[in-house]
Amino acid sequence: MSVPVTTLFALEYHVVDDYVARRAPFRDAHLRLAGAAYARGELRLGGEAFASQDPYVVNGLVSRWHVHPWAVAVGG
Repeated sequence: MSVPVTTLFALEYHVVDDYVARRAPFRDAHLRLAGAAYARGELRLGGEAFASQDPYVVNGLVSRWHVHPWAVAVGG
């Protein structure tokens, strides 16, 4: 029996050392951006267009990020 495989794309952030201490001023905007993208169906967990607008990225809390394929064999 063949199991269908769904390919999603994972967004990976590399954050600065003091990320937790610095994120508070940007957290509400980060969550609003994520919520709006999710409501439009553009985001399940994160994404490239999301990252380029994310206040954490724009304000230097994320030192680099990349998107890579993620094959899902079981689950949604």
